[in-house]
Amino acid sequence: IKQAEQDSAYSWVKIGGEQAFFIVKEARKLPILENLIQSAASSQRTEVVEKYKEREAEIRQNIDPAMSSYTESIRQLGTTSEAAISDGFERYGQFLGKRQADQQIKLLATVRRHIDEYLKVKRTDDEQWQKQLLGWESAGK
Repeated sequence: IKQAEQDSAYSWVKIGGEQAFFIVKEARKLPILENLIQSAASSQRTEVVEKYKEREAEIRQNIDPAMSSYTESIRQLGTTSEAAISDGFERYGQFLGKRQADQQIKLLATVRRHIDEYLKVKRTDDEQWQKQLLGWESAGK
């Protein structure tokens, strides 16, 4: 049972970490699109503005289900022991290290902070967590 719990925790850490990274990557596209929309609008290129706005809406629509999946992974992770959670973060950190995924390793600290918050209050803070993930890179974390 211990190994199964550790494997489960590892899987939920991995899912949560990958969803968090996806959200951060998608969020990076939004300021670029906003600049493109402004530029196209100032040039009165209405057709181009509409295409950029559609793309922006698609990105925002991608973020919502990823955020739901992220918070669900935190909830599921919260059903395992703290020892299994720590083991899951350790193993996933090693997995990322072997792949030299430095940004994901840094982001994993935010995921860890979120699970720690969840373990304390047994509630997710979707709005705050989403703000933290959307602003992650600009905050230099």
